[in-house]
Amino acid sequence: MLVTLIRFLDQQQVTQLPESISDKLFCLVELLRRSRCLIVLDNFDAVLQGGKRAGTYRNGYEDYGELLKCIGEMRHQSCVVLTSREKPQEVAALEGERLPVRTLPLAGLDVVAGQEILQVKGITGSTADTADLVAHYRGNPLALKIAATSVQDMFAGDIARFLMQGTTTFNGIGNLLEQQCDRLSALEETIMYWLALHREPVSLEELQADIVPELSRLKLLEALESLRSRSLIECSPVGFTQQPVVMEYITDNLIEKISEEIVSETPRLFSAMP
Repeated sequence: MLVTLIRFLDQQQVTQLPESISDKLFCLVELLRRSRCLIVLDNFDAVLQGGKRAGTYRNGYEDYGELLKCIGEMRHQSCVVLTSREKPQEVAALEGERLPVRTLPLAGLDVVAGQEILQVKGITGSTADTADLVAHYRGNPLALKIAATSVQDMFAGDIARFLMQGTTTFNGIGNLLEQQCDRLSALEETIMYWLALHREPVSLEELQADIVPELSRLKLLEALESLRSRSLIECSPVGFTQQPVVMEYITDNLIEKISEEIVSETPRLFSAMP
């Protein structure tokens, strides 16, 4: 990718590129100093590894971290935009309100904008029903589009009947959540189960008391920070919780796992459950 960027930004004038990654990075930054450029790295989480703390790179992709560090620390007049469901560790270390590295969380759409998406998809309903649907998915545009298709195909466009089913994570939305949750470490998965069981925001102290065997405050905070970086939990002065659609998915997943263990007579999860 560095070779592609350098050749493009230098308009193919470079005849011989440096051999080392660090020298290529310096070459790139020099080009970003000369001209005001915009580089967009879409779906950056594709180079990040699941099963580890959020922001950890897959084997062989660690040099992307050097790229972010170099561009974030060195002066230039250009801009690099990342889109990602996970925050790279370099961004977390370099970002700040008065620093050149920023994180811009994408908030969900408001009710009016969410209703417009539903209308474009051909879905109509009462103001209360559409507001409930938008709130359930926290205004996530992609989730609303997928849900609207299910409402149309399965319930003849009736939002109220869709919401009455008590499950809104099937089809494409379930697949999206599965992709995100498959990246969790064992500890992150345990925390997600407990948050789903509590249903309401829970304090750090309550969560620590739930987990068996006992977990240090440091490890718990690291795992919660990792889950926040994966956009899977919400934090507030009251405590930690999940979006409704995430909570529903995790609850269904927990029930399925417990059922499988009962059938196989290997109840591994019950030691951590109330």
